[in-house]
Parts: sequence; structure tokens; C-alpha cells
Amino acid sequence: MNEINYKDYYSILGLEKNCSEEQIKSAFRTLVRKYHPDINSDTITNSKVKDIIEAYEVLSDKEKRKSYDYIIDSLSKKGIKSFQSKSNLNKEKSKSFNFNEIFSNIVGNLKEGTINTVKKFNNIEKDICISIYEAYNGSSKNIIITNEENCKKCNSTGKYLDNICLECQGKGFIIIKNNIKIEIPKNTLPKDKLEIKSQGYGSGITKGDLILNIKVEEHPFFKLDSEGNISCELPITVTEAILGAEIEVPTLKGPIKMKIPPGTQNGTIFRLKERGFYNKEQNKIKCQYVKINILIPKNLSNKEKQLYNELAIMEKIYPREKIYEVVYGKNK
Repeated sequence: MNEINYKDYYSILGLEKNCSEEQIKSAFRTLVRKYHPDINSDTITNSKVKDIIEAYEVLSDKEKRKSYDYIIDSLSKKGIKSFQSKSNLNKEKSKSFNFNEIFSNIVGNLKEGTINTVKKFNNIEKDICISIYEAYNGSSKNIIITNEENCKKCNSTGKYLDNICLECQGKGFIIIKNNIKIEIPKNTLPKDKLEIKSQGYGSGITKGDLILNIKVEEHPFFKLDSEGNISCELPITVTEAILGAEIEVPTLKGPIKMKIPPGTQNGTIFRLKERGFYNKEQNKIKCQYVKINILIPKNLSNKEKQLYNELAIMEKIYPREKIYEVVYGKNK
């Protein structure tokens, strides 16, 4: 029987080859908690943790797992029925196949990132909704975070005096709820993430962080895009559009005067400089865009109808003239 110096990542995590992504994640969390350096600090345990992390790094990545499975399946078809870790492999076998050398191209140097890998896994990611005013001006908020904490009574083993630990129900950890005060910075955009250090799963140097994905609630007037621009629609009257006017426009900084030129058309968009959010990546204050919506009056009085009829007689505009020319090749 051929033997190859190889790590069985599925066995390391205590899983079958057809296991799901959720099973891989669950097994990793259980084993990391079991062999956590705060609980076990001996050399053998540290080596085991590195193997667990290495196995998780490969099997949790679809492409790496696919490559790993392909190598194993290929060797199996060639009659290699078992893979065992042996340090006394003869030189001939080492020359014929060096599994670690081949697979290092797939996995890369995993051991250097051991602590960062556990910390990343222990992160808690959560969406948080804020108003556009909170995003613009900044604010303080209290949020409730559900977390896991190692069970101190059973030292995270799940057993106490050879019985199931009643404190954690044999899980090795307990569920706790923390009330955390967070600070929303000014000019926070919908695509931003807030990172709160050491508020994730785990403990000690491998304790994860709390990652908050910012979601800005819709506003009935202001519309905010991911770059920090604000847009809005502003109604004006027919006479304001025809004759021009100076109107007041709401902005997050407060109202501002804006001139409507005579003859403004429906749907015209005006730009108010530096009335949007400050974009840190672009190092500039974005704009507010105002789209004009001309309101057509309804339920006219007899006097108003008379005036509009007089205006219609005086009008010298033929708005559909070019359409007839395009369609029929001549004026109507």
C-alpha cells in the first residue's frame, strides 16, 4: 500500500468529505474553542490549532477545496488507497510524489496568519440602519449584540465533574447580550463599514471585532447615493417656470436660495455645489441635485380659465411642428 506524507483536512475537523459549508464552519468554531490558547497552552495543542486553522482555510474556500479534492481523487484513482502522516518515508517515495510541495502552491503560507485567521473568523458582522441626518451630522447609538463567552464553570469543556455542565448545557460556551454604545462619524455613507474592536466572538488575542454595515434609511425628500451626492425633486408653479423666480430649497445644511431662470422646462436639474456629503476617498464635498417638477394647476376658476384662453390665443409656439416634419417630411 502506497503512503504519502499528507494531512487529511476532513479528519482534522472530524468531518466527512461530503460535508456542507455550515458543517465546516461549525466544526472549526467548536475545535478552536476547545483548543483555545487561553485554555490550552502546551506545544502539542498549539500545533493542533495550526492544523485546524490550515484545514479550515482550505476547506472553507471553494476553489482551494476543489483543488484539494481533485488531488486526492486523482491519487486514489492511481491506486493510492490511504494517506498517512509519516516522518520516515523512504527517499524513493519522497521523490515520486511530494504532496506538501504540490499543495503549497494552492494553500500558500497559512501558518503565518494563524492569529489573524481566528480573529477574522470570530468577527461579528451586523447591519445597522441610521437616518440621513445621523449619517450627515454623526450621532451616538446603543445597540444590542448577541455574543458567545467561554463557560468558566467547565473551562469550556462542556463537562463538570464528569457530568454535562448545566451552566452551558454541554456546549462549552454561554450566550450573552451586550449593550454597546457606538459613535457614528459625520459624513457616513451607505457603503461604509464601522469596525468596533474586540466586540466579536472569542477571547484574548484572538477575540474578533464587530463589523457594522451602514444602511441609510430612505427619506421622503432627500435621496443619498453611495458617493455622497444628494438628489431631490422640487415642485414649482407654471408662472414660476415661465417668468422665473427665486425659491428656497431645503438642504441638510439648512435652506438655501436658488434662482429659477425664465422658461425653465419640466425635469430640468440644477446643481447646488457642496451641499452633499464629504467624500473621504475623493477628498471633496459632493453636490445636491434639484430636479424641477412643474405643477399643472387643476380645478381652475372661471377667471383663470379666461386668462389661460387669452394666453393661448397670444401663443406663437408650435411644440409639435418638428414631429410632423420628422414623420411626414413636411410641416402640418
